[in-house]
Amino acid sequence: QQVLPHMRRRGGGTIVNISSLAGLVPAAGQAAYASSKWALEGLSETLALEVARFGIRVAIVEPGVVKTPILSKYTMPAATTGEYEDIYQRSMSFYLEGATEASGPDEVALTVLEAATTDSPRLRWTCGWGVDFNLRARESLGADGLLQQFATLDDAEFRRLLGEFGEPEADVDV
Repeated sequence: QQVLPHMRRRGGGTIVNISSLAGLVPAAGQAAYASSKWALEGLSETLALEVARFGIRVAIVEPGVVKTPILSKYTMPAATTGEYEDIYQRSMSFYLEGATEASGPDEVALTVLEAATTDSPRLRWTCGWGVDFNLRARESLGADGLLQQFATLDDAEFRRLLGEFGEPEADVDV
């Protein structure tokens, strides 16, 4: 509300919103986080539609696993998580293993800089560990197919799926 009047008068500008891979591909156990990122994705897309005629661009930066203090907040659940333990364990092990290979915040900063200053603008900018794998899997299987895979796979089949879509460099122990 504060910056848009100045950008409209100037006839341009770029708004960069930082989302997450979770705004594109959610993970079990991250409902609140994924919901907030999906909301930011919708807000950003809508804003982009509204301000484009004023020469204002919106860019969404969607990092994967990045070495930030948030990683220290993730822990593997205790064995008492009940009915959801297996899917939650599988999902969290992927991200916790990724923490060892995670991108640094500098990669996100460079992506933000490129998104804000590029001569070839686009809405979405991804970066970081795990993004390519997750996006390939989602594109190939679709949201329903990915859901079905996670719902029915045992750990050996999940390992096969990781290989099929170019498992990230970390050695994911599922």
